[in-house]
Amino acid sequence: MSNMSEPSIPAAIYVRISKDSEALGLGVARQEKECRELAERKGWQVVDVFKDNDVSATRSKVRPRYQDMIRAIEAGWIRGIVVYDVDRLTRTPRELEDVIEWADRHQLHLASVGGVIDLATPQGRMTARIKGTVAKHEAEQQSRRLKSKMRELREDGRYIGTKPYGWDWSVNEDGTKGKDLVLNPVEAAVVKECAERTLNGEKCHAIAQDLNKRGIPTMKNSRGWTSSHLRRMLLRPINAGFTIHDDVEYPGKWPQLTTRSQYDRLVAILTDPKRVVNRGTPNRYLLSGLIRCDLCGQAMRRNVGSNAKRSYTLSDGTMKKYEYERVEIYRCVPPGCNKVGQNREGVEMMVTEYVLRLLEREGVEIFGGDSARLEAAHERVEGLKAQMRLAAGRVAEGKMTFDQLEQFNATVQPQLDQAQVELRQATPDESMIEFTGSSARAAWKKADLDRKREVIRSLLNHGLRITVGQPGQKGSRRRKIEGRMKTFNPDTVYITADW
Repeated sequence: MSNMSEPSIPAAIYVRISKDSEALGLGVARQEKECRELAERKGWQVVDVFKDNDVSATRSKVRPRYQDMIRAIEAGWIRGIVVYDVDRLTRTPRELEDVIEWADRHQLHLASVGGVIDLATPQGRMTARIKGTVAKHEAEQQSRRLKSKMRELREDGRYIGTKPYGWDWSVNEDGTKGKDLVLNPVEAAVVKECAERTLNGEKCHAIAQDLNKRGIPTMKNSRGWTSSHLRRMLLRPINAGFTIHDDVEYPGKWPQLTTRSQYDRLVAILTDPKRVVNRGTPNRYLLSGLIRCDLCGQAMRRNVGSNAKRSYTLSDGTMKKYEYERVEIYRCVPPGCNKVGQNREGVEMMVTEYVLRLLEREGVEIFGGDSARLEAAHERVEGLKAQMRLAAGRVAEGKMTFDQLEQFNATVQPQLDQAQVELRQATPDESMIEFTGSSARAAWKKADLDRKREVIRSLLNHGLRITVGQPGQKGSRRRKIEGRMKTFNPDTVYITADW
């Protein structure tokens, strides 16, 4: 623009700095001071100041105040923009063309502390475009140098990022913060404990609750530990002494918190698609959802009725009232048949004793795996899946009808289901080793409810089957439990093992 005296117009100042590591805003303050001085010399009235602090003009991240300025221009509230330099306004030629378009449509004026730019003339627009192109080139060169430096640091085994939980920054001889990671003994012990408990089969939510009860703080002083927070912490590659960038592993020089083998097992456990992520209502009963109705196959749930009242008229005409407490039961509820129910405590006692004896007697064989069976079952599963894919391909080629495909799948699917059972039975389950042999009862006594349910679920995956049939109303097998009149008929609880 020209240095000649200009009429007063409503103007806005736009200031921006890409990196404000100390979050003091000193860079934008210096820009604003010089922009105000320029606006005063030109006789423009500054009606607003738009500040984007610690925001780059080349990244895809939205600049909120820049967007506010665009809306003000489109509304006609401002007719002039004062910037420290064109690259503070934008470093992309595409956005610069938007500014030039505003100059045409809204008679927008642009003033730069770094030099005169008149968008109303071809020469001024050429100057602006040249500056924008140079700024874009500088940004690309800066990005290239930064990426090269980051790659060099990773190859040298240096950690890049904020301080991770479990470590501290080293301290230089002069007392300033260093650039290497050293163990934080307290935090490192927490990470190691959480990793070990997860490998032993404990759920993240249970570990997080325990850490909160013990008052162990998180790194960011949040409201407390959560299962998602804990999961992210355990899945960090830095725990095992390496980082991953663009699918490339870089070994690090910092002290490890887990071995690579432990880390790989943690990743397998925490990323298992069968793992329950959204827990919903916590389980409070050992067998709820695990045992099934023998009549319809529906999962049975804990159920209890309200206190029952009965009235009887005696021969003398008087009314006698009785009130008794309804007992807790496992019931087949809708959409099941709703015909089967059995005393909850009795079923749990019977199943628990059976499971413990089974683990003491055959636990090592069940959870230890069998490499020969594993390989054979894996080949059978893949072979059956290949047959089903081939049949689907024949339908696509018109060589088989959909009805034929359904008949084929109906024949192959049971074979595939059985092969997958054999595959699970032959797969080693290291997280259950403590529940085998003579140590089974002690481990069960120490385990919480979720861990016990995990043991039973694992046995079910290996072929254990627990069903409940219709109980008899009378018979010598009705029993009192702990001296209370809560009847239980063990003849209706069927436990079988398919191995």
